Amino acid sequence: MGTAKLNIVIDLEALRRLKLSLNEYAVAEYISRLQLDPDNGLSGWCIVSKKEIAKALRLSEQSVFNILKKLLTKGIIERLLNDAINSNLDRQTRILRKLTHLKSYL
Repeated sequence: MGTAKLNIVIDLEALRRLKLSLNEYAVAEYISRLQLDPDNGLSGWCIVSKKEIAKALRLSEQSVFNILKKLLTKGIIERLLNDAINSNLDRQTRILRKLTHLKSYL
C-alpha cells in the first residue's frame, strides 16, 4: 500500500476525547489502515517507514517522529522492535477504534 491514496475519515468525537490534533489522528488512522493491508508482509503491523508516513501525509519526518512518540505515550499505538528487519513496527491499539463510529469499517 505504501504511499498509495488512502481516505481517512476523522471522527471528531474521538479526536476530542483523546485530545489529539488532526495530524496525530491522521497518523494513527494511517497506521491502522496499513496494518490491515493483506499485502504488507507482516499481518497486523504497519511496516512503512516514518519517511513514507511523512510523505503520504505531507508532514515532516520530525513531526511524524514526535507524533509517534505522543501516540505511544497515550497508548494509541504500540511498537514492536523487530531485529530481523532492523526496524520498528507500529500498530494502532483498540483505544481509538473503541471510540470511533466506524468500528465495523476499521
